[in-house]
Amino acid sequence: AELLAASGAKPSSGAGKPAPAAPAAKPAASIAFGEGAFAPGQSVLRPAGNAQVARIAAAASGKFVRIEAYASDGGGAKANLALSQRRAQAIREALVAAGVPAKRIVAVGAGANSGVARGAVASFTEH
Repeated sequence: AELLAASGAKPSSGAGKPAPAAPAAKPAASIAFGEGAFAPGQSVLRPAGNAQVARIAAAASGKFVRIEAYASDGGGAKANLALSQRRAQAIREALVAAGVPAKRIVAVGAGANSGVARGAVASFTEH
């Protein structure tokens, strides 16, 4: 305050107030595949799943895509993880066939997860 008085400057109206917080990062947009994307116990996309692939491919322009695929709660943990990985890979292959660059796609099988809609979720980020 003494320096301000000596310089003749007036304190700003925000003196003593904390700086405003940086804006929160924008959450990634996502598109969910419903249970109908795959037949039970299978990793081949059904027509409903192919329709979602087309939506994802259209939304993925210039973005990175993360695919997380899931299996149902039935079966053992090891089998569910393997099935979810095959489902994630099937979606990845379909996206590449639809023109999404392979280097922009990460496909992850997450096993059985009762807290998440069955099928898969595609999320998008800028980097």
